[in-house]
Amino acid sequence: MGDRSNHRATLRSGGMALPGVSDLLCQGGDDRIRLKNDGANSYGFSPSAIGLDVLEFSASTSSTVSHRAFEHIETIWRGLVDQLSSRPADEVYAEHVRSLRVRLLDALGLMGQGAERPEVILSPSGTDAHQIAAQLHAISEARPTTLIMMDPAETGSGVRDAMARGAPDARIETIGLRHADTTLRTAEAVEADVEARLVQAVRQGRRVLLVAVLGSKTGLIAPRLDRLAALSRRYPLDLTVLIDACQMRTDPSVLAYALREGFLVCITGSKFLTGPAFSAALLISVDRAARWKQDVRYGLGVASSLRQDWPGGWATGQLDSGANFGLLLRWEAALSELAAFQNLDPFWRAAFYAELAQAVQTALAQSSILSPVDIRLDRPSLPDLKDAWDRSPTVFPFCIRAPLGGAHDYMSLEALKALHGQLMRVLPDGRAGVRLGQPVVCGQDAHGPIGALRLAASARLAVAASLFGARSVIGAAVDALRRVEALALAGRVAPDRGDGVAS
Repeated sequence: MGDRSNHRATLRSGGMALPGVSDLLCQGGDDRIRLKNDGANSYGFSPSAIGLDVLEFSASTSSTVSHRAFEHIETIWRGLVDQLSSRPADEVYAEHVRSLRVRLLDALGLMGQGAERPEVILSPSGTDAHQIAAQLHAISEARPTTLIMMDPAETGSGVRDAMARGAPDARIETIGLRHADTTLRTAEAVEADVEARLVQAVRQGRRVLLVAVLGSKTGLIAPRLDRLAALSRRYPLDLTVLIDACQMRTDPSVLAYALREGFLVCITGSKFLTGPAFSAALLISVDRAARWKQDVRYGLGVASSLRQDWPGGWATGQLDSGANFGLLLRWEAALSELAAFQNLDPFWRAAFYAELAQAVQTALAQSSILSPVDIRLDRPSLPDLKDAWDRSPTVFPFCIRAPLGGAHDYMSLEALKALHGQLMRVLPDGRAGVRLGQPVVCGQDAHGPIGALRLAASARLAVAASLFGARSVIGAAVDALRRVEALALAGRVAPDRGDGVAS
């Protein structure tokens, strides 16, 4: 993934020139959002805007900012330019961040009392938010920490290392979610592993930070939230639960449920919501935040975090004071997309995603070489979620069968990466490329990792469907799979040599 050293744009005094919107969208994160020589970042996306009629299916990785969101943040940018002509940048940034926190919670329906009005710590990325959570847990606990994480292949690629930086003395253990052949382990088996590791850690006098996924890279939920709630009640002094909801593929009512149970929650605006890459937040219930503020008197030092990114009352004196206007604009773009999504009729949204899921799963089942990877939605059964849109899957991972006579059953991970790169480019017939989620590891055979591409639906797709018709958008998703199949069959990607590397 390259160098992930932080390079946030920090402005500290009044009268400074503010970079343009496109430049700011590429600042205030790490090297993954810096533009390369081809004008795109490490994910293959540029800061140029696209219309709603340009459909992308890459929202499990990243997206191009929409014209609507770009116009929204341009308006905010012009206001920032005026304010910065006479006021210090850190003061202007702090004011906007306070407003952003309130509007984010309001959009998620979390402006109620207590746990449903959490404190919001902004962060450039979900990876950084995990590091903050690990550090807060480690500082506030006298006992040594055990971090129990779900399969790293199903979460952010740098999450494990980031949490190790946040809690350098912690013992890290991982729980597999799939068998080597890509099939899913049962929910019961995963949860039995989690409980066994938890019991062992407690017997050793350790405190556990358990990182669960609420929508993994392939759309999984593990462990189930009701099982986590039961464990949390049985071990109230020994267990802290962090919910990785960075994909944001869940109804906000589920986030409210998690916060009521006392869980930490990580979210981002750059996956399902299709804001530009690198906007995240850590949500902490009021009760927990009050306890941790008393415990965390020193030691906060996450390099990517500014003092202004934290709500009041935290011991942030060791953090830099400044302004990350790139982070601010990326979150504002995500909120613009969320507002458009929430303006849709809820029943229509649920029907659209159900129809999309059926069409995509049928197309994969009928394909000669595209092989769907097992998915399962273990979402909580809440009374107000009977017709919620997240009852249907919105990420569809699939492997590509290797040509007959090849050494692999499936195209190698390296060959899949090459195919993904070719699909991203404009095709020889002049049509736009196919934007899919980057390949992820979902299994292992005798020759190496088994990879899967992902067709990922987004909030923006539903908005596009409301404008251009659901049939048109769903047809485009099926056509994207056909184009993947055609390119793979045409052999434009070099065949696998049998050593896991494309020729």
